[in-house]
Amino acid sequence: MTLNRISLPMMGLVAATLMAPFASAQRGGPDWTTSAGDPQRTSWVRSDPQVTPAKIVKPDAFKFLWKVAMDTTAGKAAEPILISTYIGYRGFKALTVVGGPDSIYTVDYDLGVPFWSKHYGTASKAQACASWSSAIGKLSSLTPIPPRTPRPSVGYHTVTGKPHEGIPLAAAMGGQLGGGPGQRVAAPAQQLPPGIRFSVPIFLVTSDGMARAITFDSGKEAFKPVPFLPPGSAPSNLIVVQDTLYAATMSGCGSSPNTIYALDVKTKDMAPEGTWKSQGGNILGAPAFNRAGTLFVSTDSALFALKPKVLESTKVADVQLASTPIIVTGKNAEWVAAGTKDGSIVLLDATGGASTPISSAVGFNPTALATFDDDNGAHWLLATDSTKSIGAVHAFKMTEDGGKPTLTEVWKSADMASPGRPIVVGGVVFALATGADRSHTNGKPPTKGTHATVYALDATTGKPLWDSGNTMTSFVSTGEMAFNESELFVPTFDNTLYTFGHPEPHQ
Repeated sequence: MTLNRISLPMMGLVAATLMAPFASAQRGGPDWTTSAGDPQRTSWVRSDPQVTPAKIVKPDAFKFLWKVAMDTTAGKAAEPILISTYIGYRGFKALTVVGGPDSIYTVDYDLGVPFWSKHYGTASKAQACASWSSAIGKLSSLTPIPPRTPRPSVGYHTVTGKPHEGIPLAAAMGGQLGGGPGQRVAAPAQQLPPGIRFSVPIFLVTSDGMARAITFDSGKEAFKPVPFLPPGSAPSNLIVVQDTLYAATMSGCGSSPNTIYALDVKTKDMAPEGTWKSQGGNILGAPAFNRAGTLFVSTDSALFALKPKVLESTKVADVQLASTPIIVTGKNAEWVAAGTKDGSIVLLDATGGASTPISSAVGFNPTALATFDDDNGAHWLLATDSTKSIGAVHAFKMTEDGGKPTLTEVWKSADMASPGRPIVVGGVVFALATGADRSHTNGKPPTKGTHATVYALDATTGKPLWDSGNTMTSFVSTGEMAFNESELFVPTFDNTLYTFGHPEPHQ
């Protein structure tokens, strides 16, 4: 057997071994690895071959696919993370991963069947915040992954070589080892123990404050759990960038609220790196990252920029904020956007230095933001008030005058029951009416409501395209929507994961 060919008896073994490092390379673009999908918190999937304004209105082009009862989420399901291709001992799998209170639940979303679940008996150590979901996250790329493009059609041909030469290795791998646009790029991987070294784990933090690295295939511990957060903390959704795990602890829970923590996870020791205690107000949620890896953190009194890993901070704006930040990325510039308590959206330079925010009044409290670019490259911001019982999604187009960005409202959706954060797929906005009763919750997750509904709208006009009707019979309390591979995932209060999408099989 030559170095660049593979004999037929060995082909399956070598293909399985060599393809394993590509397990986190996506079939259709980026995975949904953290809250709002990516480190910039955009809630934007740049394109999907089956989700466009023209396609989604066709009969049965986008519809209810399946639902699964999750027996460990206890009415507090977190926003799912999605893994489009995992190659393990049970073959190719596409997984939805949902956290619950001290638990984790996975579903094979190609088949719509449970994969594995696990509960951690740690709640008794931290009763104060045990009602909140375990925070989960996965390795995320600071650079957006290109969307899926159709593979060129080619005529039939054989790749078998001359007698006894076997099959060329590059052909056996489907072109994934060669150059060109079809090549897959392996994601960075932690230094894992033997036998699971090709897996990039899921990370979660349980109520005892322990950080856990979990393998995709069975939920086994990849590393020994290590102390990360104070017991009883209410952590934000986790994110892993450049081999560092980050979490923010929310106000009102644990012995150290309003703190950002960083943990080095590239080796099995998972050593602490930096910590940052809020210098002004309560931390509102997970940080957003610019292309250089700088963290932007909203508090209810200021916006801060933190250096990666060491978490040294700069106050970049004195403004009372109502939302976590998002990053709007242009060709030559980046901006931080956040909602304010006085009913405005502020934009400022995202290089990490102190600057004067540019404020646009919007007439409501924009507590949940998303961003996308249209086909002409123009930037848009979506905003809603996710604390109100009735609200709409507002769409703003961003323009620049002398390098200063301004926002102009282009459309507004119909009011919906307790809106959640919208997400954008190609040219379609998915807006979530959670149906939750947000009255008298005092900052805790809602426990009453009607039913959730998803609405699909044209991203540039707001025209209604599709909705899920009365399919979901419960409301959404703690989770948000997630999207991958032409499928939309919604976890509801009654421990059910609903999936809507294009009915064509993905594998």
